[in-house]
Amino acid sequence: MAEHLNCTLLDKSHAMLADAQLPKSYWLKALNYATFLHNVSSSCSITTTPTEVYSETKLDVSQL
Repeated sequence: MAEHLNCTLLDKSHAMLADAQLPKSYWLKALNYATFLHNVSSSCSITTTPTEVYSETKLDVSQL
């Protein structure tokens, strides 16, 4: 499961870099943002986001 999530996050970060036409030197920022998006996105297995389950607070996602 962890390897699948790692591949998913790397694929998302590579897609963001390619779409924005940024050099590979920005991969860490793209990976951090992909992780953030994963944590604030809803999941099929739970009815809330992973961050809401962990912190028990509703996140403000208006900046997205």
